[in-house]
Amino acid sequence: ARNFEWPVTHYLNQSYTHYVIDCTFIDDQNVRWIIDFKTGSHSGTDVDSFLNNEVVRYQAQLEQYAKVLNTMESRKIKLGLYFPMLKSFRSWSFN
Repeated sequence: ARNFEWPVTHYLNQSYTHYVIDCTFIDDQNVRWIIDFKTGSHSGTDVDSFLNNEVVRYQAQLEQYAKVLNTMESRKIKLGLYFPMLKSFRSWSFN
C-alpha cells in the first residue's frame, strides 16, 4: 500500500519533530521507497543539470526522512524525487 502525505513525528533529545512524507511504499524486493514530489517547472534548456541540482538541494531532506523511518524498521531504503511537470524521476539509495 502506498501512503501519500504521511505524517510522521519523531522524538529525539526531548523534542518532537514533525514531517510529512509525500509518498512512501514498499516494493516487491522489500525496499522502502520515499518519494518527494516537485511540481515546479523549469524554463531553462539544461533540464538534466536542473534535475541534478534539485537532487543536491533536497538530498538532506529526504535522507532525514529515511533516518526517521530507519528508527522504525530495518529494511533497505531508496529515495526519489519525482517531477511530474518534467516527466522525470531521480533516485538514490540511502545507506
